[in-house]
Amino acid sequence: MLRLPSNDAIANWLRDRNAAFKRELVDVDSLALTKVQRGILNAARGRPFIAGTGDTLSIDQVVATILQPVPAVRQEELATAVLHDMAARQAMMKLTAKLKAGVRIEYATNRAASR
Repeated sequence: MLRLPSNDAIANWLRDRNAAFKRELVDVDSLALTKVQRGILNAARGRPFIAGTGDTLSIDQVVATILQPVPAVRQEELATAVLHDMAARQAMMKLTAKLKAGVRIEYATNRAASR
């Protein structure tokens, strides 16, 4: 697998192969992103990452973030979504703990070692 550390390195690699590409800076409103898209951005931690839809491939990198207040018209909607996510996460953690408490796992390697 090819690992290139920066967009400059990626651009050089594409240029060396005469591949057509364009570079541009775009503003992205994180409120408009889906939960999956926000997760991808957070996981990348500033490194380039690949995204794609249909026939388009995009190599993206977050280069700056600007914190801005949430517009008043969206505050209630977003607060409700956050609370719902927290409740769902807590319910899943509670269910997982309950299921783990009722399960006994025995590994084959342990069984063989005890013979």
